[in-house]
Amino acid sequence: MDRPPDARIRTVRRMVRNGSKMGGGKRTVVSKLATGGLTWNFSLPAASTSSILSLLKIAPDGSTTTTQLGSATSAALMPGNVIPDGQGGVLATWAVINVHTLANNWNAPIALQPYQAADVSSGTVLNTYALPNSPQGQQVPSGSDGLPIQPSLVLGENGTAFVSYGTNVTSFNLNTGSANWNYQSSSSATNFTCPL
Repeated sequence: MDRPPDARIRTVRRMVRNGSKMGGGKRTVVSKLATGGLTWNFSLPAASTSSILSLLKIAPDGSTTTTQLGSATSAALMPGNVIPDGQGGVLATWAVINVHTLANNWNAPIALQPYQAADVSSGTVLNTYALPNSPQGQQVPSGSDGLPIQPSLVLGENGTAFVSYGTNVTSFNLNTGSANWNYQSSSSATNFTCPL
């Protein structure tokens, strides 16, 4: 069955017990990720998981380079927004989602600092840090597609950027991640308005 090109990403997980050829009875989470007309099948052990997140750069000549941004055990690193850093590099963000596994009785703790960032220039990670003033002690919200909702980012001047988690806006230093100021809205959403 063909999917329309604008089909939403959808993930289906099911538990299976592997046969003797695939590990002698180990439990495995099998996932199928479908987007548009493409489908990827992958599996990971139900007892533990690990993630490596890399930034892929594609040059005008078609050559590619990757830069590892982070790695984790028992957590999924879900890619977020990437914006220019105003200094020839980029600020790449991601969400840390602790994975529910058999090892932790399907009850993973919430990541203390779920939104992370890396300032990358010329294929080198200059600095990594937790995005400032992110919601603490809360599960990262998911969209209707099941993927984490990433915070909005805007580049400012003189090494400054702005991040919003929906109800606040925080100004922060791109090089260090330290907050300059935070504005908390009394309404349910805060939107950026940027001149073009």
